[in-house]
Amino acid sequence: MNGKTKSQKLASPGEVRPLNARDLSKKEASLRLAIINRN
Repeated sequence: MNGKTKSQKLASPGEVRPLNARDLSKKEASLRLAIINRN
């Protein structure tokens, strides 16, 4: 049962990805800025 629930959890974020594409881009930009600030 746990294996099925895990597979469903992994599948759900994949489906939500296209909707959160902008949020992911913002997160990537923030991470890049953080790395630049560290340097």
